[in-house]
Amino acid sequence: MKTFENRQTEIHYEGEQEKLKFSHLAGQLLTITPAGGKWHPNEMRLRFKIQDKLVAGVNDETIELEDAELDKLHELSQDGFNFAHKDILAFADHLEELKKS
Repeated sequence: MKTFENRQTEIHYEGEQEKLKFSHLAGQLLTITPAGGKWHPNEMRLRFKIQDKLVAGVNDETIELEDAELDKLHELSQDGFNFAHKDILAFADHLEELKKS
């Protein structure tokens, strides 16, 4: 198990005052279509399991993730983001630190 820190970012939802947390960034990664363009059942199960934890813990300071769940988030974070922001680097660095620990 790994403890994912659900840090507050300075990134806003488009047109909103609310700021995103790391759990929101992770949740966005989970919606990216898998390589090859097909959603296989095992991939969906893993991503939905992670998403459920992120949604349940959105207001928590930390979220416990299994190693396989962290590995999936780390893998997806390496494929890139749709925009650049310093907090995305902090998010990617946090995933990297967790993977090494």
